[in-house]
Amino acid sequence: MSQDSIFLSKDELKSFTGAVHRSLICSHLEMRGIPYDLNRNMDVIVLRDEVKNFLSGNGVPRGRSRKGKKLNF
Repeated sequence: MSQDSIFLSKDELKSFTGAVHRSLICSHLEMRGIPYDLNRNMDVIVLRDEVKNFLSGNGVPRGRSRKGKKLNF
C-alpha cells in the first residue's frame, strides 16, 4: 500500500458521495473517474495517488481537462 493513499472512514465516505449502499458508493466514485479500493465492511476506502493529487488541486484525472463543470467534493 502506498504512503500517498488517502483513507476515508465509512462516515466520511457517506458525506463524500452522499450514498449509503456499497453499489451506490461505487457508482458515485466511478462517475467521478476516481479509482478506489473498498473493503468488504465498507470501513475504509483507499484512494490512489492520482486521486490525492486531484483532490489537492495538483492535477486532474486522466482523460479529463480542468475546463467544464466543477466537481463538488
